[in-house]
Amino acid sequence: MRNVFFPDEEVTANDLYFVCYMVEYIARRLKQPNRYVVNAMGKRSLQEKLSLAGVLHCENPEAAARTAISRRHQAGYAL
Repeated sequence: MRNVFFPDEEVTANDLYFVCYMVEYIARRLKQPNRYVVNAMGKRSLQEKLSLAGVLHCENPEAAARTAISRRHQAGYAL
């Protein structure tokens, strides 16, 4: 898969592992199944997270999860 923001870069397996970890972490915080989080995020958001995973992995996972949850609540989404 190609990076959404940088088309010349490929998404690596480590990027995928990071996004899967974040989905699972958010699902545990919300006490929901993983598929709930994936469906709430949508395809475009997941592609963006995969593309930014190289940068996002440097952040504190708890802070990143809190930010993702609060942004979704502020936007009026279910997540």
